Order: sequence, then C-alpha cells, then structure tokens
Amino acid sequence: MSTAKRPPGRRRAGALGPPLRPPRLPLHRPGPAGGTRDANRRARLAQIADAALDLFLEQGVPAVSIDQIVERAGVAKGSFYRYFRDKEELVGALLEPLELAIGKAFTDCRSALSRASSAEELSASYLDLARSVAMAIAAQPRAALLYLQEARGPAAGARAPLRRLADDIADRAEQLSRHACDHGLLRQFDPRVQGLVVLGAVERLLYEFLSGRRIAARPEAVSAMVVSIILDGVRQRPP
Repeated sequence: MSTAKRPPGRRRAGALGPPLRPPRLPLHRPGPAGGTRDANRRARLAQIADAALDLFLEQGVPAVSIDQIVERAGVAKGSFYRYFRDKEELVGALLEPLELAIGKAFTDCRSALSRASSAEELSASYLDLARSVAMAIAAQPRAALLYLQEARGPAAGARAPLRRLADDIADRAEQLSRHACDHGLLRQFDPRVQGLVVLGAVERLLYEFLSGRRIAARPEAVSAMVVSIILDGVRQRPP
C-alpha cells in the first residue's frame, strides 16, 4: 500500500460511506450475508477500491492498469474480473454513491425552488443544496477528489463515467438556474452561464480543499460562500 501522506479529506475506502457495490456478483455468493465468506468478499472489494483510488489519484485513470490495481490491492487478478468487466465498470462503481447523493441533492433543490417566492427562500434552497453536496463529499472524499481531478478529460475508456457525471451535474445546474429564472427568482442571464459559473467556482475551491492545498475551510463553508457571493449578483431584485 502507498505510504504517501494523504491530504485532508482523503481516507481509506470503506472508512466512510457505503461499501463498494460491483455491477455484478458471482452466481454462487460466498455464504450468508454477514458471514465470514461474505465479509471476506467485502474486504476484497474494499482492497480493490482502495488500491484503485490510490493509483488513479497518483497517476490518472488512463495510466493505471488492472495489473497495477490487483498488485497494489494484494488480490488475484481473477478477483477483479469476478466483479468488474474492466476499469470503466470499476470507476462507475466507485462514483455511484457520490452520483446518487448529488442527484438527490439537485432534485431536492429543484423542489425547494418550486416553492420559493422570495430572495430568502431562494438563498435557503441553494444553501441546502450546498450542505447536501458537502455531506456527499464528506462520505466519499477520495471519490469526490477523483471526480474533480478527472472530470474535464475526454469521455473515453475508463474515464467515461467521470465525464458522464460531470455533464449530468452541469445539466442539472443549468436546469436549476433556468427554473429559478422562469419563476422570477434570478435575473434573466443565460441559465447555462449562471449554472456553470457557480459550478466552476465551487468545484475549483473544493478541489483545492480536498487536495490539501490552499483552502482550509470545510466543503460546506466553501460552497455556502460561493453561493452567497454569486447570488448577490444574479438574484432578482424587487422593482
């Protein structure tokens, strides 16, 4: 295992959040749920996830081979193919908990915006979104860092799930801005520009925090600051 010092927020896979859920399981599962063999299966999956995240963050997704992952994990290569067809499926499984949590946060925010009728309620809706996303990141900090590190690359090979998530988040940000504009809560700027401005600032600041660089504030504080700064400029003012 890597002995390099981890920046703030980077924890071993399985230390927080749900266990890795592979896209397939063997036809004959290893014993009853919670039994010794089932625990061993979960441990192998955690070893694969941990090793993959270490290597992806160190070298970038395209540069890492399956041979490197299983060597770092200390498992047989057959154990990898028992659960994953290739690296793309592994990356998708690593991102799944984060993707589900962020999707729910955006859905909840849109529902809140549908009920909002004032600047205060608009701000509260976006701040709740920031808190929910921060909680998702706190539960999956290394997966979040991987996303922030790799999401701007081409949607090819094992990087495809990262780019799909990035595009989905951008689309959801645009939809929120459009929804708020249509309801008279934001000024009539291009909704995609508004959404990407907020998203770009938040993602860059979160990357700085998770990679242990210049930002010391917690993710929820960073997100809340960005939302407040930008909403002051784009919020619809009463006539």
